[in-house]
Amino acid sequence: MLSLKENLENQAQYAKKRVDAMRYPMAFLSSSCIAGAFIGLGVLFMLTAGGPFLVARHPAASIIGGSVFGIGLILVVVSGAQLLTSAMMVLPIGLARKTITLRGAAASSILMYFGNFIGSLVLAVVIVASGLVRPGTPAGEYLSAVVHHKAHHTITELVFLGVLCNIFVCLAVWGAAATENAAAKVAIIAWCVAAFVASGTEHVVANMTIFSAALFQGVDGIAMSDLLRNQLWVCIGNALGGGAFIAAPLLMSDPRPSLVTSVK
Repeated sequence: MLSLKENLENQAQYAKKRVDAMRYPMAFLSSSCIAGAFIGLGVLFMLTAGGPFLVARHPAASIIGGSVFGIGLILVVVSGAQLLTSAMMVLPIGLARKTITLRGAAASSILMYFGNFIGSLVLAVVIVASGLVRPGTPAGEYLSAVVHHKAHHTITELVFLGVLCNIFVCLAVWGAAATENAAAKVAIIAWCVAAFVASGTEHVVANMTIFSAALFQGVDGIAMSDLLRNQLWVCIGNALGGGAFIAAPLLMSDPRPSLVTSVK
């Protein structure tokens, strides 16, 4: 297991690796698309596994959905794909340790966002075309229930649900990075993700697939404005969760000089 300082240095170097990958923008964009699609696969598993329980009005529906959603983040971590929400912890650590510049962090975040959205959008088209979430199916009923719930949150709720979500996501990534044991990595990610899904918090990338699928499927009462509103405020909340609630406290808990080399 890595110590706190060792993991901070590990994340600082990973931030540099992410920003350096921008030298090949198409490859970086492709990796970001893959991450968005992987999270979308987690959404699909959640809908198909939790849907029957929702239709049966079983109280375990959210727990069942949450327990399987982790496959998305597990695939992202093992593949090294570029996911925006985990970067919201990694990049601030790189900035504080001076392994990256603010310009590099901003540029990579913007490209990650659009890449994640493209991947999510493509997967949403595939999901809808498959018929798995059509009206009347358990997964379709779950999709409708979830998207309506998300669309009716207040702005304040969206921001703080985004904060809570990315606390769980970034702790999953932090914990997975602290160990070399594959089984431990999977367990840490799965439990943290199950917690954020079952708690009903908001993940900006997962919502890309959820809202896009709802729009393509023609779920009643859901409009493009609902997607855009959710994206804006949840993204802000996720950024606060990863940066202010995870990266900052971890950095403050180890004020000693960094071992890494500063950006020239």
